[in-house]
Amino acid sequence: MTLSRFMADQLRKPSGWFGSAVMTRMLGIASRRVIRVTIDLLRPDPEDAVLDIGFGGGDSVLLLGQRTPRGSVTGVDFSPEMVAETARRVGKAPVRSRVRLCVGDASNLPFQPKSFDRILAVNTAYFWPDLTGVFTEVGRVMKPRGRFAVAIRPASQLRKVPYAKHGFNLYGADQLTTAMEACGMRVVLADHVDEGRRLSQIVVIGERGAA
Repeated sequence: MTLSRFMADQLRKPSGWFGSAVMTRMLGIASRRVIRVTIDLLRPDPEDAVLDIGFGGGDSVLLLGQRTPRGSVTGVDFSPEMVAETARRVGKAPVRSRVRLCVGDASNLPFQPKSFDRILAVNTAYFWPDLTGVFTEVGRVMKPRGRFAVAIRPASQLRKVPYAKHGFNLYGADQLTTAMEACGMRVVLADHVDEGRRLSQIVVIGERGAA
């Protein structure tokens, strides 16, 4: 297996000692700014129930816990190693009583309909084979007037890195917008954050109707 293939596999689903010891730190460093920016744009209220899809190293879960002092944070991740490592971090944090974590698939979320006010997915959409299917599932578990934020690296950046050739689905803001609208969401924001920098991010936010 080549190094680029190994890294692609680890980014998709961190596993083993490398996933636990290395990927948690790498994901935290690489995504720290975009996590903060995306949560700022999503604007969770203090009492919101928030779902974090593909939380990786757990930085987003902890920050969401801080932003929702009278609410709750639920995290779902495809990797058992990430769930275990984030549970360890959360267990030492003041937010621990309001956070729950589970292993799960974005295309089949293990939650009841209309459970969440805000939903977040940072740097995970590349690994969803059916974008519209995941967005439909997100719409199912989102409350009326709820909001869903997706953040990804632009395709133009990812085409320059070797690992993205192995199983990454590359999207632009237009594709994310089209998929959200096809699932009945109204797109309220589509922004290219830090455009012109070496690492920039596309953030698209959709809102569910009142019904």
